[in-house]
Amino acid sequence: MRRLSWLVLLCLVLPACGTAPPRRAPATAPAPEPDPDGFAVGQVTTGDGVPVAYTLAGAGEPTLVFVHGWAGDRSEWGRVMRALAPTHRVVSLDLPGHGESGSDRKDWTVEVFGSDVVRLLEALELRRVVLVGHAAGGAVALAAAARAPERVVAVVGVDTLHDVEQKDGAGMDALLEGLARDFVPSCRTFVGSIFGAAAAPELVARVQEKMCSARPEIALPILRAVAAFDQARALDAVRAPVRCIQGDTFPTNLEANRRHHGDFDVLVIPGTGHFPQLESPEDFDRALQDVVRAFS
Repeated sequence: MRRLSWLVLLCLVLPACGTAPPRRAPATAPAPEPDPDGFAVGQVTTGDGVPVAYTLAGAGEPTLVFVHGWAGDRSEWGRVMRALAPTHRVVSLDLPGHGESGSDRKDWTVEVFGSDVVRLLEALELRRVVLVGHAAGGAVALAAAARAPERVVAVVGVDTLHDVEQKDGAGMDALLEGLARDFVPSCRTFVGSIFGAAAAPELVARVQEKMCSARPEIALPILRAVAAFDQARALDAVRAPVRCIQGDTFPTNLEANRRHHGDFDVLVIPGTGHFPQLESPEDFDRALQDVVRAFS
């Protein structure tokens, strides 16, 4: 079974938050309000009426739009947003079913999440965008980039897209069975296994706590839906350059990925696992700045 699948699949699910009644999305987003850190916070509405919370700061193009992974929310990008806000507009969002966004939805697929991201780009009138997606957020970024080629100038994956040609097998079935049988212990064991060896125990514990608070009745359907997502086909459909900032725990198959996208490359942060942006944040900030500089 491919390690990528586990990483991607287990990085999209979050316990559903409160429901919100469907309503038509405005053509543009309402004016955001400042948060305690001075960042602007606002809300847009998806095509199926789900409110999506976002944070915005800085100025300058290209705009960086950050897509979190499973059981995360937009707050996990705060450090790198502060690092890049002096030179770029930076935006992070809570995908539906996550953080402060709504969860009144039945169709939990990568394609629909990609549409949600495009809705945000349109509502905020973002013209030149680098999409930055962690784990399954990388797959979401591919889906969004294919839908908005006129807006997206690059996609940056974070420990994702390790080998788009590998298919799921018995290992994924076993993982899903374990989660269905006893979600929290199975989740904690898995999450603990995907960090780099040098990761701080308190960081591992904190991420386990967040990820494994997912509601199984939402988590499992999303895992199955994301398992069906064709990453190779999605990579084929993207016109913009694709870069990945990876930990060194899980290798990337450059040859396979470049069969589907000629402008694909990887930067590795040594000593990190599935969460390089958390395990080695200063190195990650520098790596992302180096990648984005090429598209500025």
